[in-house]
Amino acid sequence: MPSGKTPWLLFWGINELIHTRSAAFAYDPLAGRWFQLAMVRPPIFNRASLGGANGAFFAFSGSKVCFTQVPTKLRWKETPPAMYSRCFSLLNIIGSPNSHSFKFVVFGGIIDEGQRFLEIYDSSSDTWECHDDSLPEDLFLDGISSHCMSSAILGHNFYVANYDGSIAVFSLSTKLWSRLQRLQITGLVNLSIVAGDSELFALCICRGKKGECLRLYEVNDISMDCTFVNEMPREFFSLFQDTDDQKEASLRCLGAGGIVYVYSEQYYKGYPVCACDLRGGKYVWRQLPPLPSPPRFDRVVCCSTAIVPGDCFEISCSG
Repeated sequence: MPSGKTPWLLFWGINELIHTRSAAFAYDPLAGRWFQLAMVRPPIFNRASLGGANGAFFAFSGSKVCFTQVPTKLRWKETPPAMYSRCFSLLNIIGSPNSHSFKFVVFGGIIDEGQRFLEIYDSSSDTWECHDDSLPEDLFLDGISSHCMSSAILGHNFYVANYDGSIAVFSLSTKLWSRLQRLQITGLVNLSIVAGDSELFALCICRGKKGECLRLYEVNDISMDCTFVNEMPREFFSLFQDTDDQKEASLRCLGAGGIVYVYSEQYYKGYPVCACDLRGGKYVWRQLPPLPSPPRFDRVVCCSTAIVPGDCFEISCSG
């Protein structure tokens, strides 16, 4: 049976052709094991836009967001139409989708080029609100997509960052954007931001004298100054590196209540996952047990949740 309330990692591998070859797993960080979950069918539309955030999987259906509480056996739910149709957008959740009151913050990925509006869905009123009048003119002019950008919510702020270290902040209180700033990190190749319990962090692929490495920085949420705190051990980082030294390491990351998970979507790597515990300032890295003989997936989507209903579990997979 699941242990504690420490956020779990949820892994959903999707086979587009044969549904029975799709699989879902949950990792319990306290017990150190995977559990197999009862499978949820993906929506029939726009599966390419599937994503995960704070205890929910979601997909964009035109101007609607289709979402499901996870893990669950319930059907997908839809929001009412927003103002703009989107795909590959950044989406963060305020509150828990398991509750009756939560919000979606959606930014980027608008199908109409040149439109960069931020929209917020409020489940209490079942309505959307649009914010477009305070965007800095130079805010990510090259486009906004979840392929090259990351986002996080910390306190009353929504942070959005480009892979090159450009970052801007939207205040959920004043509904205003900050000016665009750049995080100063030596040797930066690729950057993703994640939220800890009370701090903002940047996970950065950096290039140095010994080649690429993955470094963790704490970001001052006011000055945007970056402080180096830790580096992933090289034996773990090698799990995500390509055999071709000219190619960048293939990895994704997410923050989950004091834990950062780093994972690969690549089948030939065996879907490795590593985690760093941010709590207590020790920043301890560990490699998770391998997934139990996973088949080849067309899509991999991960998110985290602190609420895992017991009846969604099928078997314990590893210890």
